[in-house]
Amino acid sequence: MENTRMMRRKTREQRRKLMRKQKLYGLVFVLLSILICLVCATGKTPEDRDATAVVLLLPFGLYLIFTKEICISG
Repeated sequence: MENTRMMRRKTREQRRKLMRKQKLYGLVFVLLSILICLVCATGKTPEDRDATAVVLLLPFGLYLIFTKEICISG
């Protein structure tokens, strides 16, 4: 009985740790998207103003922040 409680507590702690890590990754992706937008705003040529990466990074970062599922592996 005690062993089962310890196992549940351990898995709960592992889940919390993974969720914190996932939310941190999401925040990094969102900040990276903002940085890309700032760099693109100062570009002179169309190639310098290409912000295609934001199309992928921003939605994925927001998903990682707001989902309750674990999307990353430990």
